[in-house]
Amino acid sequence: MAPKDAHNSYGLKGAEDTGTKDSGSNTAPAEPHNSYGLKGAEDTGTKDSGSNTAPAEPHNSYGLKGAESTGVKDSKRRYVSPDTEDLSVASLFSFSDYNCLVTGGATGLGEMAAQAFVQNGARVIIASRKESELKKTADRLNSIGPGRCEYVVADLKDKAGCEKLVSEVKKKVDYLNVLINNSGATWGAPYDDFPESGWDKLMALNVKSIFYTTVGLESLLLKRATADNPTRVINIASMAAISTSDVTTTESGGLSAVGSGTYSYGPSKAACVHLSRLQAAKLAPQHINVNVICPGVFPSRMTRFGMDTAMDALVSRQPGGRIGTPKDFAGLVLFLSGRAGAHMVGTVQEIDGGSTRTGFKTVGRDSKL
Repeated sequence: MAPKDAHNSYGLKGAEDTGTKDSGSNTAPAEPHNSYGLKGAEDTGTKDSGSNTAPAEPHNSYGLKGAESTGVKDSKRRYVSPDTEDLSVASLFSFSDYNCLVTGGATGLGEMAAQAFVQNGARVIIASRKESELKKTADRLNSIGPGRCEYVVADLKDKAGCEKLVSEVKKKVDYLNVLINNSGATWGAPYDDFPESGWDKLMALNVKSIFYTTVGLESLLLKRATADNPTRVINIASMAAISTSDVTTTESGGLSAVGSGTYSYGPSKAACVHLSRLQAAKLAPQHINVNVICPGVFPSRMTRFGMDTAMDALVSRQPGGRIGTPKDFAGLVLFLSGRAGAHMVGTVQEIDGGSTRTGFKTVGRDSKL
């Protein structure tokens, strides 16, 4: 019987554990491997003269090929030195050539966003169900300027309503820089007698309308979308999407009648947040950035009941001693919409003065409205 070939500790025939071949082996000598298992080079980072691989391009500290970390640009990198940039407020927050659509833009948070755009020179379309409210808001904003405001009557309760809005917007503008999906509703009822319609209507308006409106307007958003300054979709959710506290209103007061709660509202807004993240992942490669804002208590139609009946209780749960103001909301909208927020994708912006993080505890401060 022929003697067995020697096996090394790796189970390979014909070689000892020394890494060398015996003289009787017919196998070509193996190329040296470095500690990374790569052939033809030592661990020094240099190539041997027999390698057919071209030397690697140098990488800078940003992982970009073909340039050192000197701040000097070449044709193979996109690192921009700050001394070549205009970082003024006028540059970072310029909206003079913007076209913006704000659904639910006649009142409340939508009106705040629309006014912010108009006062900074943008052309704004607001959409809502009630023409009288739309006309009143558009007239007021046009009297302020320097931008201008138009409106479209729209009911986004179903896909057909969203498609009608899309059609009307396309008649007015050739491109969109910003879409704010702000239309929404709430519903309060007792926990053990909560109607099915209180779920269906909220899921349709607070979630489904965002999907169909954004899909329908994607072609307009693509017109001005660039890597340097993407177009934006901002979906308005709520801190109710994040808070898991019992929403049943007690005797101390809240956003619905005592003994009732907005049980479908929080879940619908949580769905809005998740949808926003899915949209962000899908649309970012096309240079359309999607972010979501979760407001706390602000003056609006949804909070009117609580503000009318339990304002002191609402304010007492705010660490800063006040509820949100138009400047608070508008400032965040402008940041997410302008060049300053061009690298924000899929973020969830909480704006509630810290009340959720502190557990809505009464802080005992004087109210500052």
